[in-house]
Amino acid sequence: MILKTTYIFALSLFLLFLLPAPTLAPKVIHCQNQTQQNPFLKLQYDKVVSYQVPDKFSVLSIVEEDYTLNKHVPTNKGKVLSAQEINALLNIVLDEKSYGGGAAACFDPHWGVVFYKKGKIVGSIEVCFGCNTLETRPFQLKIAEEYTDKLMNCNSGEDCGKYIFGFSKEGRKKLKSLGAKWGINSYDLVSESSFD
Repeated sequence: MILKTTYIFALSLFLLFLLPAPTLAPKVIHCQNQTQQNPFLKLQYDKVVSYQVPDKFSVLSIVEEDYTLNKHVPTNKGKVLSAQEINALLNIVLDEKSYGGGAAACFDPHWGVVFYKKGKIVGSIEVCFGCNTLETRPFQLKIAEEYTDKLMNCNSGEDCGKYIFGFSKEGRKKLKSLGAKWGINSYDLVSESSFD
């Protein structure tokens, strides 16, 4: 009996250190097709939650300037993301191939991924499929920044369209697929648009 108990205890300890923690985000995020430095590596967080703003509300931001959630975000319906789900999202948003399409002048995000540290918001990725773009905090993604700079400084006669920072058709398709897997079903995600 003592031998069996010792064996079970040793096996439990081995499995405890072998298996990853199920709810904590990884300290290092490895992104496939990464074409820019990953600014999320600098972000210290212990939980990431995906939220949907109901279609009946129009919001300018899911995370307010004071780093609180917009009052129209139903916090009881958020999905806590695993490390693999966080990596899947970052693989898309950090891939330059996810950008290059047109963008509208609005920003009315209905999907937001919010990063927390000890219960306080430390960052976010907010997606507006209606205008075909995203915003991040506390930093702007380098890809969007470079595209904006190039577009603003584009000379006449040059093909300025190559600097548009909206989602590419492929990037949009990947984001919509990921959002659908996570239960995001806002109107602008499920409906067809000229960006599809």
